[in-house]
Amino acid sequence: MKIYCCRFVDAAGHVFGDETMEAKDDTAVIARAHVIFAHGIGSGYEIWDDGRLVHREARRADVARWSATA
Repeated sequence: MKIYCCRFVDAAGHVFGDETMEAKDDTAVIARAHVIFAHGIGSGYEIWDDGRLVHREARRADVARWSATA
């Protein structure tokens, strides 16, 4: 199992909190995060494996500007 960091992002793309997640691989952590954070706080989230961005998801169209910068 790998340890990932899921960071909560506001509308400006700034991180305001994080959550550690454990999963077997990138696909598993993305699926798990989508279920857990789909209705969570903030404008979106990012999943990181150390310094590597695994996935970034925005909740609203008006925050798509930071989701395209990955």
